Amino acid sequence: MLRAKAKPAILLITLLIVALFSFSPAKAQDIEYINSTLWSQANYIKVNGDYAYCSYTNGLKILNISDQSNPVLVGRLFIQHGAGDIFFDGSFAYLVANFGNENSGFLILDISNPADPITVGRYETQDVVNSICVSGNYAYTANESSGLQMIDISDISNPVLVNSYNTAGDTKDVFIYGQYAYIADRDKGLQIIDVSNPEVLVRVGNFDTESRSYDVFVDGDYAYMTDLGSDLFIIDVSNPMNPILADQYFALDQPRDVFVMGDLACLAIGYEGIALLDVTDPSNPITLANYDIPGFTNGIFIDDGSVYTSNATNGIQIIDISNVSSPDLASIHDYFGANYLNDVYVEDGIAYITDWVSGFQIMDVTDIYNPISIAQVEYDWPSTRGIFILNNRAYLSESSYGLRIYDISDLSNPIFLGSHLFPPTGSSDIFVRGNYAYMSVRSYGLQIVDVSDPSDMILIGGYNLNNVDAWRIDLAGNLAYLACQGGINIFDIANPSDPQFIGNYDTPTSIHDVVVSGDYAYAAVGDYGLYIINVMEPSSPLLTGSCDTPGDADDVFLSGGYAYVADRGSGLHVINIADPYNPWIAASFDTPGSAQGVFVEDSFAYLVDSRSLIIAQFMSLVACSYTLGDINGDGNIIGSDVTYGVNYFRSIGSPPPDSCWNPEQADWNYSAADANGDCQFIGSDITYLISYFRGIHPDIGWCVQTPPAGE
Repeated sequence: MLRAKAKPAILLITLLIVALFSFSPAKAQDIEYINSTLWSQANYIKVNGDYAYCSYTNGLKILNISDQSNPVLVGRLFIQHGAGDIFFDGSFAYLVANFGNENSGFLILDISNPADPITVGRYETQDVVNSICVSGNYAYTANESSGLQMIDISDISNPVLVNSYNTAGDTKDVFIYGQYAYIADRDKGLQIIDVSNPEVLVRVGNFDTESRSYDVFVDGDYAYMTDLGSDLFIIDVSNPMNPILADQYFALDQPRDVFVMGDLACLAIGYEGIALLDVTDPSNPITLANYDIPGFTNGIFIDDGSVYTSNATNGIQIIDISNVSSPDLASIHDYFGANYLNDVYVEDGIAYITDWVSGFQIMDVTDIYNPISIAQVEYDWPSTRGIFILNNRAYLSESSYGLRIYDISDLSNPIFLGSHLFPPTGSSDIFVRGNYAYMSVRSYGLQIVDVSDPSDMILIGGYNLNNVDAWRIDLAGNLAYLACQGGINIFDIANPSDPQFIGNYDTPTSIHDVVVSGDYAYAAVGDYGLYIINVMEPSSPLLTGSCDTPGDADDVFLSGGYAYVADRGSGLHVINIADPYNPWIAASFDTPGSAQGVFVEDSFAYLVDSRSLIIAQFMSLVACSYTLGDINGDGNIIGSDVTYGVNYFRSIGSPPPDSCWNPEQADWNYSAADANGDCQFIGSDITYLISYFRGIHPDIGWCVQTPPAGE
């Protein structure tokens, strides 16, 4: 490397200025959300013109429904912690959102272009918000433990709390009609609050159902309130100070949502689909029809002769009710979608995802910004957990059955080849090597199956752990490692027909997953996070280090000196394992659902969070290419780099163009400018670079956490 000489004038100026500046500017970021697909858990659905807006655990989907037989997805908004109720007001949508850290509230979205909803306002509160209703310049929210909140939205960019009324129960829903707020207050029934004076909110009446009120809809003189214990209450509220029961309707299941239009009322009744009622005489509701919908129906909306339903497991269904006595399915959006995702395996741009309820999916993720479904394989009672791909075959482990094998040489048309049953319990995980499938089987431990002929699989060996549940399995050489209830069990499998138990390591709770690399086993140990266990002597494994995680560690994947841990309720954690005695969390990413499994390929983490497949990128794995000392990024290391750095510190110049993610600091470094290698860019780096030009320092340093390409 040539050492360029700086001009004396620059050196003198620099030496005078350097001592004045000692800060390290950076941008905070750890894991970048890329995309997500297979959304499930449709919560609420509302229709606005030609568009249906449906909230999911992952956020908001917008469908063009101008052709009801073929709804088309036109817009989507990911919300990291989940979305709930929706309300429209002109060209704005008010969307209940969970913001994490036990806070929620709502977002105000500009939906003038449904294909591109834009967040223009946000209101946050330290409580769970269950529903929202907008009237005039105010938004009213039903807050689980703090009752009714009244928020001024005259400035949509800055919603402001005006007043609140703390009800006696757990506030589930709010409906504004006239000057009153009608509240479903769980075990305190219907509460009616006068909101005509924002400065003084007054309860004027109530109706106690003595059960669990959940949702309320007001039409004229009647309030229709669903109750999880007693179905539907129709309440005469012509005198809000003295509400009177008009009638009580008993549905087939617990009703979750109610919508009334004219003389027609519709109930979302969980696993029984929907019920259509004639309420011409509210004191005598008459059943017109019941329509069964697979899965659990959460929400409903009636518009122009159709009922729109949101379903926990089967997406969005549109029901034609032009003949109310004979409802007919018009279309389904995301029927398969995802029900309860368990595991993911990625190979050559293809993702294989297991679904506890339905089976498994094959998706093309070559373009991570546009994942495409290739095939969906459904079968009865799957309870599919683990998946292993080898030689154009997919091997599936199932808790309720055992082992299934599919030929996937044609990805668009998987062909069932055979199955093997493990009575009376199924398998939790699978690892395939050669002609053998090594299975972790609940209550039975290790089972080894000859899979050379999928139509006639033969159990050739195993080791019974005597009612100890086995969860996951990994192989390393001639050893099999079983993650079990209470620890790791290690087996010699040199002879598959006669596996030998050789050692174990006890843990304070069940190990949900184990991955072995070199001399160490990395275990996801539930509430205790990640354990690193030295297995150099398999007969006497020893704990080396551990890293507690906030949630319940369920799955672990190793890549690039990091352990990626799917931590159920707290999402994904990336743990630096460079020093096995001192692992630490380098980055975290919370997810809307429960993080169940993770697979890493080409710096991208594919995470199944039970409700969707999420693709994210840990920034430290993004290649960081720079030239040491080249502060201005022109490819040369000369005196102009010193001038550039000085001007930046004097706030008369731009920041250095290079920026690398430092996982240990969970922050960005201007690494090309970090001449002394102390992982920060401050005045001392200018001094060091000057000394380098003068020959005092033989080399320019670099930060060990952000090495230049090739180091």
